[in-house]
Amino acid sequence: MFVDFPSLRLQYEILNKSLAEIALDINIPLKAIEQEAENNDWVQWFPESNKIDFEDLTISLENEEEVRQELIEEYINHSKQRLAIYNIAKEILLAHRYFELEIRIVKEANEILNNLDNLDAKTVKTLSSLYVDMTKTSVSNALASLSFQQDENGLPTVIIKDLSGQKKG
Repeated sequence: MFVDFPSLRLQYEILNKSLAEIALDINIPLKAIEQEAENNDWVQWFPESNKIDFEDLTISLENEEEVRQELIEEYINHSKQRLAIYNIAKEILLAHRYFELEIRIVKEANEILNNLDNLDAKTVKTLSSLYVDMTKTSVSNALASLSFQQDENGLPTVIIKDLSGQKKG
């Protein structure tokens, strides 16, 4: 049974998924995950709780709603930053797998081209579409849509732009 430990590490380190949850999800012994985590120094990047604890706050009734709203906004912003980091880490993890897939597709397309004397228009169009799809998701295009800035608290923030050039949160 193949276990993709790098992807499990992302879930543990960035999404705060417990080792027990991971073991249960993929149906392997907890001891195996614990051993992998220990051997490769897995450390959660955001060890704090994912829950907002309103009961521990000492607030007056006048500003209770305002404080709650600020906490909720802080939680949402923190979650967005964590997901941005997770998405970038996931893309880095998968980059070599995408590269291997692209190489194989290009090789197979070349084989098709070399073995056909007269290509019909449908085949040419299909191969052209494949090439366009592969190149529009290239790393250089992906990096062009990212900018790295700091938020108002000085924390690193990743801004991802869609094709229209508008900033997405």
